Amino acid sequence: MLTITHLASGDLWAGAENQLHNMVLAMHRAGDVEVDVILLNEGLLADRLRQAGVTVTVFLESQIGALQLLARIRRHLSARGTHVLHTHRYKENVLGALAAALALGTRSTRTLHGAPEFSTTIWQPRQKVPQVLDWIAARFIQFPIICVSSQLRDRCAQSLPSRRLRVVPNGVDFEALRRAAAQPTDAVPGRREFRIGFFGRLTSVKRVDVILEVAALLEQNAAGQFGVYVFGEGPLRSELEERARRLNLSESVQFMGFVGEPAPWLAKMNALLITSDHEGLPMIVLEAMGLGVPVISHAVGAIPEVLGDGALGTLIANQEPSRYAEAVIALRDSPELTQAQTSRASQHVVGLYSAEHTVQQYISIYQEMRNRGRS
Repeated sequence: MLTITHLASGDLWAGAENQLHNMVLAMHRAGDVEVDVILLNEGLLADRLRQAGVTVTVFLESQIGALQLLARIRRHLSARGTHVLHTHRYKENVLGALAAALALGTRSTRTLHGAPEFSTTIWQPRQKVPQVLDWIAARFIQFPIICVSSQLRDRCAQSLPSRRLRVVPNGVDFEALRRAAAQPTDAVPGRREFRIGFFGRLTSVKRVDVILEVAALLEQNAAGQFGVYVFGEGPLRSELEERARRLNLSESVQFMGFVGEPAPWLAKMNALLITSDHEGLPMIVLEAMGLGVPVISHAVGAIPEVLGDGALGTLIANQEPSRYAEAVIALRDSPELTQAQTSRASQHVVGLYSAEHTVQQYISIYQEMRNRGRS
């Protein structure tokens, strides 16, 4: 029986946390794996894992120094007899790699959920030191390094040997997703004919400013017909709300805040809009496809691969708001073509990106790591 421990922060609920949740639950259901989770913060991830019956240990990083964290993680691995420690995010990568190296019999790996953290300058020492440690852990301790897309693997190969890299895509429990989507919610504000959704952290990389420009163009060309719904919280919320007011978008743009379960809201959208400067493999894209919601996205990360280079969704090569607006209008004006495309997209994503399929790939890697450790 394989014994697996995952290590993550758990302070936020975003794409990486969503994927970790899906992965752990699928492993928990698998008969040949014992899985538990170490988190450094209480939060929604810890609550959901416990509700599903997963053993969760929380070492509060706000109360424990780095050396104490390292010692507690090492003791946990040794006491449990963990074969493989799987880490997520760069601080946890460093702590986990060192703890596993000190715990006899434990190997460690990581998943890169987005762009690697190995790129700052000498003029940013506070950021550079942890990123150098992260690179050292990836280069000399953790093996393999798991990337969620081939595009991300190719990017990582610029700083790590390609033989250390594997690709395992994100996975979704589509049955659970559809059950969640069927749950009742409040009514969607406004009476707009065509609803466009954004789901994510309100940070600069997500480029919600571009979405506001798209909303302004749609309002100019078809006043009262399109509504944009921004689901999420983040440091830029007040700035974005002020920008929306300046653009006279108080009626067409609604800031919905954080929702713990996005599926019921996502299912009410006529399109999902992704304008990020860079991405890995966003869970929300897989979920939208699984629910039959059309995707319009900047052609970044693994999104072109998932969308069949545009056959299963709409790809935008640049960040011009007019391109997004044209794509939204084209979706609205071609309902039969859109329905056919979303049907193909749903079949595609359910066949290739299920949580069960992803977990079987992980278990194969874990078994390989365990056997390598024995030899």
